[in-house]
Amino acid sequence: MQLKTFDFYSLGHAARVLNVSQSSLYQWSRAGKIRTLRASDGSRLFDPKDIEKAKGIARKSRRKFVEQPAA
Repeated sequence: MQLKTFDFYSLGHAARVLNVSQSSLYQWSRAGKIRTLRASDGSRLFDPKDIEKAKGIARKSRRKFVEQPAA
């Protein structure tokens, strides 16, 4: 039996691939940093090509979080 491949990622799946929170990914989509499509049920769908591009955004976010000086 062959597994079916999907053309788009859900919010949760895309967040796991990028190793970021769903909240962060949602905010990026609202800010226009990553393109989303809307399914008929209102959920957000992400193209795998856009996920690959967003890996740079995820790296920058983690670096910014880690590199903040301690107060």
